[in-house]
Amino acid sequence: METLNSNPDKPTLDELANTLTELDSKENGGRGVSCVKTIIMYLQRGDIESVKAVMLNEGDKIRNYPEIETMLKEYFKHPSQ
Repeated sequence: METLNSNPDKPTLDELANTLTELDSKENGGRGVSCVKTIIMYLQRGDIESVKAVMLNEGDKIRNYPEIETMLKEYFKHPSQ
C-alpha cells in the first residue's frame, strides 16, 4: 500500500494502522477508543477520505488521546506545511 503522498519518510497506511492499533490498545484499560478503531479500519482499506471525515467529526474525542492525535495530525498534514 502506498503512502498518502510520495514521501518515502512517511510510513505506509498499513504501518500507520499498526502503530495506531498498538497505541489504541493502551487506552481505556485496554479496550481502546471506538473512533480510533474506525480510523484504523479505514486506513487498512486505504480510504483516506473516510479517515479525514472521522478525524473531523470525532476530533473532540481524539483530542483526549494526545499521542494518537499528534500522530494523525502529523501524518495527514498538508505536504506544504
